[in-house]
Amino acid sequence: MKIVYLLENPGGGGAEEYILNLALEARESGHEVCFVFGSDEGLLVDKVRDNHFDLSVIPMKSSFDPTKVTSSLVKLKKYISEYKPDIIHTQMLREQSLVIGAKLFGAKVKLVRTFHRLDQFNGKMKPLMPLYRKYTDGYIAINEYMKEHLADNGIKRNVYVIHNGATEVNPRQKKKSLGYLGRLTDEKGIKSFVTANAKLLADVSFSIGGDGEEKVELEKLVAKNNLKAKLYGQITDKDAFFASFNVLVLPSVTEALPLVVLEAFSAGTPVVSFDLPSLRTLVDGENGILVKQGDYKKLAKVAIELMNSKNYKKYSEQARETYLHGYTITKMWYDTERLYAKIKAK
Repeated sequence: MKIVYLLENPGGGGAEEYILNLALEARESGHEVCFVFGSDEGLLVDKVRDNHFDLSVIPMKSSFDPTKVTSSLVKLKKYISEYKPDIIHTQMLREQSLVIGAKLFGAKVKLVRTFHRLDQFNGKMKPLMPLYRKYTDGYIAINEYMKEHLADNGIKRNVYVIHNGATEVNPRQKKKSLGYLGRLTDEKGIKSFVTANAKLLADVSFSIGGDGEEKVELEKLVAKNNLKAKLYGQITDKDAFFASFNVLVLPSVTEALPLVVLEAFSAGTPVVSFDLPSLRTLVDGENGILVKQGDYKKLAKVAIELMNSKNYKKYSEQARETYLHGYTITKMWYDTERLYAKIKAK
């Protein structure tokens, strides 16, 4: 099969890691793989080039300028006509919309869309929903909760649940400490967590990985309260980072299926998170603990108790088992490859 992964913003988040993992597995399985990005700058661009994939750039920035949209559609249609992919796999709404536009203008290709986020629907989309349903050949929901979310928003056919898989993390050892890895933004809750627990965290080591708009404020909070927290910035060596703590804290106010939880489980690291609907079938009380949403103090208290618990080993072993039985890259690719073949054969 010829497979194209189309992405407007080739940054360094979970969706980007997801498609790189799929691409590497697809090539290993003998498929021809190419990437089309909206920019030639970003963390994923470097990784794609380092792994010697073919890469094309088609600007996708404007959803409102008819001239720019038309230019993007013409370029994408030409690319499809010349390369003749069997599958184009998109991650976000703008890319999906461009492929549908190209199909409306005669491009022959099968379209797959993965939903990673819960905020992809609004009132402006309602008139367009028949087009999305008709011209998208397969939707991947990353968990059962996402499938329900899609159904609630009118997408009920051609939806397939394929769990995300995470690259295995192998820390040689783990220190008794708390850890966080993700964007340093408001919806991730990390600043609120630190603010609410300044006293409780005074004597607890805390590793914070990631970057974002709240980084400077977090640095000030840590310094002001003399906390034993270290901000690592972007993490390139996850084995080393996950060795710096033994309990992952996830204070997000919303999540679809956070990749960092799967990475933690692969490392045998239990997770303490807010009780979000999307996490209830993943964090089950044996591989981690869910806490009432918004209770930052209890989140910290439970995480510290688990960090020091006599039962920590059981939680760690169960976290590892959860990963091995449902969330490996190999399983994710196996299920995705079967879906590609099914859609291509239609």
